[in-house]
Formats: sequence, C-alpha cells, structure tokens
Amino acid sequence: MCIRDRDLRRQEKVAQVVKALDAWSQWSRVLGLKENCAKTKVVCRRADQKKQLEKEPRTANSLCSTARVLGVDFCHTLSSRVGDTADQRTEEALKKAKKLAVAGVPKACRRRLWRSRVIAQASWGYLFKAPTQKVCKKFWAIQKRAFGLPCTGSAKLQQVLEGHFADIGFAAADQAVTQLYRAADVLLESPGRVAHGTWGGHARKILKEAGWVEFTPFAWAWHHPAFGAMDWSQQRTKEGLQLVRHQLREAWREKLHREFKTSGRRDANDLAGWVYSSDVFKKAREIYAKGDGHLRAVMTGGGLSTAYYEKRQRGTANPNCKHCGAATEAGWDHLMWFCPAFSGRPCAAPADEAQRRLGWPAQGQTEAEATVVAQWMAEVRAAVWQPWGEA
Repeated sequence: MCIRDRDLRRQEKVAQVVKALDAWSQWSRVLGLKENCAKTKVVCRRADQKKQLEKEPRTANSLCSTARVLGVDFCHTLSSRVGDTADQRTEEALKKAKKLAVAGVPKACRRRLWRSRVIAQASWGYLFKAPTQKVCKKFWAIQKRAFGLPCTGSAKLQQVLEGHFADIGFAAADQAVTQLYRAADVLLESPGRVAHGTWGGHARKILKEAGWVEFTPFAWAWHHPAFGAMDWSQQRTKEGLQLVRHQLREAWREKLHREFKTSGRRDANDLAGWVYSSDVFKKAREIYAKGDGHLRAVMTGGGLSTAYYEKRQRGTANPNCKHCGAATEAGWDHLMWFCPAFSGRPCAAPADEAQRRLGWPAQGQTEAEATVVAQWMAEVRAAVWQPWGEA
C-alpha cells in the first residue's frame, strides 16, 4: 500500500507543522506503513518560520522553496514565477499544438483535439497568475494556422466564435475561479489571504477585469451590470457553481465584444452601436460551428470585396462595379445587397447593422432564418474571392 500527495496547508505556527508531521508518522506505524521522510517538503512563506524549522530535527532537511501538489507549484514567495512545472507543461502543450496544426485530420477533429489535448494541458495550474501575453500569443498564432482563420478577420470575433475553451487565457481563469469557489470557506474565514500573488488575489483580479464590482471588499459578493450578482458567502451548490461558470463565460464574451468595437477596424467603427446580446451570440456560435471557411470569414470580418482586391493590386478601386457596371465601387455592401450580378438574395439589406456587415443573427431572428442570410453572404464572398485565389 502507498499513500502519497498529502497536503497540509494554512499552518501558521511551527509547532503545528511539527505536530502534523508527527501525526502522519504515527498513523503510518498504526497502518503498518513506513513514512518516506526523504520525500517530505516544507515550504515557508516567512523567514522567521524557516529559521525555527531549521532547528527542528523533523523538518531541517525537508525545507525547500517549491513544492508540487497535483501539478501546481507552491512557491515560498508571492512574487515567484508560475513555476517550472507549469513552464514545462506549457512547452509540451506548444509541441502538441504545432504537431496538430499540420496533422492530416479534418479541421473539425483539430478543433476537438485542440480543446481536449492542447488547451486542457496548457491551462492547468495557473492558480496564482494568469498565462503571460507572450504565451497566449504563441498559442493564438498556432491556433489560427491550425484552423485556417483568415488574417483579415478580427481576432476578438474569432476568439468569441471559436469558443471559450479553445482560449488558454479563459480556460486558465475558469479553473482558478471555479476551483476556488469550491473552497471559498478559506477566503471567507481569512479575508487577508487575497493579496497579490495568492490564489484568492488572482481570482479577485480575474473577476474585476471581467467587469464585476464588489459590494464589500473581501466579502466575495459581486455584481456585474449585465450579468447580475455572484455571492460566494451563501451556501455553495452544484447549481451555484454552474451559474458562476456561465457568468464567467458571458463576461468573457462581452469583454471581447467591447474590445472589438474599440479596435479601430473599419467594420468595428461602422458597428459602434452594436449591443451585446447573449441570445444573439449563442446563435452566432451555432451558425459559425456549422459553416464553411467562407461563412466563418464573413462572420469574423474577413469578408473582402472586389474593391479591396483592386486597391491592393492596383492602388485604387475601379469607380464602376466590375460585376454589374454600376457607377459605384464594388464594395462589400454593394456586392452583398445591391449588385444584380449576384441573384437569389434571401432578403433586402438588413436593418440590423451586425447582420448587414457580418452576417450575425438579428435580434428576434431564429437560428434557421439567420443561417440562410449568413450562407448567402458566404456564397457571395466565395464568388468574389475565386478570381483572386486568396483567403
């Protein structure tokens, strides 16, 4: 029999640490086991604790700066890096990601493997700090290549529509917050344990950056202007955890939507009045997941007009539409909704600006109705793209 990975935490006094270790040794003898003292690790956060434990025969040879528990490095200082274990895990996940990007499998399979094999591994263990921007950008660059996402599309919209668990930043934040939710008694009993660099401090930062405001500092009762209250001081249930995770996802999507509108892109400037809607975003994700590359390009702002290609190739666009001869540039809006060269439009130019420009569902529209419009726009995009042979 082997009993391993015992974790003793929240021990403030040296006497408590020694007493706990002695208790484990006694129970080992009762069970007929031999305690492996060579594998004992004691991590001190304060210099005075370390000095006292250095004098104790039971712990003198067990002091260390880092201890790994379930793949997470617990360090002796709050300012320490994420840890060597997390760095190694990230590098392994990056290698998997690069192999997946060139694997001879359908893109639908790549997307499933990306979430289950790459991001699941890469996001584990970020309980005290978020993945760095450098790490996130590495994964995003490989993800775009693996899924064939057009470089002309908006990264914010692409991230929203590819899904929350395809994003290392969100996946890591989700774990940090939801796993802590299960052990929130520790936070409520000791409000001071939420300093920068602690698990509680990191979770608090995640919620604040997502738009939540505390009712009372360190009481773990929050309010979001769009998604309501989140109160950890109440009885925590399975349903409560599901609600927390749902609120985190919605806040993440809303934040990316906001960042898209302020990105300075031409389509973002045209959609400055676009209001976030959970229902619309849910339908958009469903349509995107079922669509081909052209539909996904349209929905992320990667739909390019004939005028765009003309300007890029010749420096200026033809003043007359190449397809119908009308006295107007062959711009995106003209091609989609007015050019007679493209027949079979499912509707007139939509009043909803996001649908007119990006093919997203309009408020109150069914998914089936919105899909017809998005597919039409994808067909026009494919026809315009074909002569130029570029995505």
